[in-house]
Amino acid sequence: MLQAARAIDRFAVPLTLYQTQPTTYVNHKPVTHDPIEIAIRGVIQPAKGNQMQDMPEGVRIDAGWLLWTRAEVGEGDIVADAAGLRYRAMWLCPRAEGGFVRAVLERFR
Repeated sequence: MLQAARAIDRFAVPLTLYQTQPTTYVNHKPVTHDPIEIAIRGVIQPAKGNQMQDMPEGVRIDAGWLLWTRAEVGEGDIVADAAGLRYRAMWLCPRAEGGFVRAVLERFR
């Protein structure tokens, strides 16, 4: 796993992470907050067939991309690359021994 972490660091590119904030309620009305914009580094790549086997059944249908990063990513967070393509984190697979996160992404159209 340490080799995977080194590869992530070597090939990482600048990305923008938009962390979604929980909805709060004021006078019984929902108040949504703007996402927090964070500059991170990571690798986005297409998912292979054997990587799709690790995912839950419902996620496999929409998933097509993987994010490898050392940043803390949450389900539902949005990741944007330098070209302006946006992806939503659908499922997370944190790797504590390597210090990185593999997130399954769905691309926005």
